[in-house]
Amino acid sequence: MVVSLLGIALGVFGLKLMIGAGPSEPVGANELAAAAMTLATIIGVAIWGTPGLRSLAVLVGVASGCAAYVGLELALGDMGVATRDIAFAVPAWPLAAPSFPLEFLPGFLIGALACFVRAMAALTVSQQLADPNWKAPDYKAIRAGTLADGLGCVVAGIVGVLGTNTYAGSVGLAAANGVLARRVGIAAGIGWIVLGLTPRAASVLYAIPAGILGAACFYSATCTTKTGIAMLAQRLVDARRTLIIGSAIVISGLVPDLRGHVDLPSLGQQVMNSPLVVAMLVALALNAVLRLGIPKDASLRWRPGKAGELTEFAETQGRAWGARVDLINRAGNFLEEFAALAPRLVQPGSEAGLALRYDEAGLQIELSWQGERLNIEGSANLDADDGSLQVTLMRHWADEINLSSDDDGRQTLVAYVDDR
Repeated sequence: MVVSLLGIALGVFGLKLMIGAGPSEPVGANELAAAAMTLATIIGVAIWGTPGLRSLAVLVGVASGCAAYVGLELALGDMGVATRDIAFAVPAWPLAAPSFPLEFLPGFLIGALACFVRAMAALTVSQQLADPNWKAPDYKAIRAGTLADGLGCVVAGIVGVLGTNTYAGSVGLAAANGVLARRVGIAAGIGWIVLGLTPRAASVLYAIPAGILGAACFYSATCTTKTGIAMLAQRLVDARRTLIIGSAIVISGLVPDLRGHVDLPSLGQQVMNSPLVVAMLVALALNAVLRLGIPKDASLRWRPGKAGELTEFAETQGRAWGARVDLINRAGNFLEEFAALAPRLVQPGSEAGLALRYDEAGLQIELSWQGERLNIEGSANLDADDGSLQVTLMRHWADEINLSSDDDGRQTLVAYVDDR
């Protein structure tokens, strides 16, 4: 959800830059035309360009937009006004010593929380982009990434410059062009360090019209939003989660319009400055309330012959738990094969027991019945109707299977479907 919100916020920001909707100066006709040219070029190259050129779609679009803007300014505008912000100067030392008035602490903590959530979302998307078989976030890598992000802000504060944070547009750009090599990130980092040490180098970047940068942001945002939606689609959603996700998204869009109409104390006003933080707090609060009473264990008494009852029960519980679709599908396939074997295993007139135990690492399935022992070893015999094919498929869908028997003929089959 946070990833989708980041993409939506970035896309809205990019559109505002393109059309000049905001507190900045209104966009002129030349800049608006250049922004349209940039977006059209990016889309054209990304869709119809050669495979090698598609990875450079944003760069080609920005270059073409800048060229179009320069051409329009030379022909119809004032080039001196367009480049008035470009200037170079030698920094004077020593820089001002850092200070931290205590009245800034609440706003600082809120901003830090927003940056932390955004960094977690960006790192999670990066993991998904880098691993085609991605299933769940690697929290160890996320902890390391957020720690590095925080240390960067500490160093920036010590030397008296602006803090740093992850940028959703960069992640979206990587998703759009498919360039994920670590060496590219290292080279980009070195380039930004060199620019940071070059006096007034930022003024050259500021000379690029905001509408052109907005077009690039808008395109990158579409990829970030798509990634967030894909991550949401990997989970089963019930009515509770639908309400949580929908409420957070709607409220995040409403926050900018509420700032001037709601009388809140200073801390509340600072919280309202970040729609992402408000959405996250709403989602956490609703989740804490609506998830009460949902156990991680579920059981069912089942009579052979009702094949679909087992898979329906697993899917219902998966929605309540918010489990991944692939995990529940694999568990459902496992239970479907057992249902096909059950009439020959379960003692006539008796019921079989099903117990599910879920955590973020996987799903444990425990089946118990009174009757014949199941042979879980051996290979499938396609020419014989002895259940060996079903057992082979059960071993395929589950990562681990163990069978135990009691002296009274009670059989217990424990399977584990790993989601890591």
